[in-house]
Amino acid sequence: MGKTGRYRSVGKQFGLALAGTGLVFVLFAQTLQSQDLSNYRWENRLVVLLTPDTGNAEYLRQVEALQRESAALEDRKGLVVTITPDGFGIGLPPGKLEFRKPGKFRGVHPAQGFRLLLIGLDGGKKFESGFFTEPADLWSRIDSMPMRRREIRDGGP
Repeated sequence: MGKTGRYRSVGKQFGLALAGTGLVFVLFAQTLQSQDLSNYRWENRLVVLLTPDTGNAEYLRQVEALQRESAALEDRKGLVVTITPDGFGIGLPPGKLEFRKPGKFRGVHPAQGFRLLLIGLDGGKKFESGFFTEPADLWSRIDSMPMRRREIRDGGP
């Protein structure tokens, strides 16, 4: 193989390596995005609030009610996650939104209107509502879950 052929072969290999790196980066970015909330599995029960924007009346009403009941939420290993079409934030009130297009969450897009989803410690969806939900209703649902009943019986959160 002549000098020109060798450079062409190296160039093709380098191009494939770069293309492969780009593919890995894209796959990593998609995986990172989808795992943002999976980090809380077995650690927290998630109250996910999907909203077209953080000024939405139903969303604000829900956040205020959960803030008033923050001790009960913490006792149940609860964590509030806000998802908008532009990003997501964690906590009450939600921290600065991370501006990353989250897309759909469990088949629901935040642009479709206010939604509340309750996600159990196991990562499964336990409840979904398109309306304001009284915190007492959430606590009742959480307290009826087998893992929560075990926590209560064993005297821990």
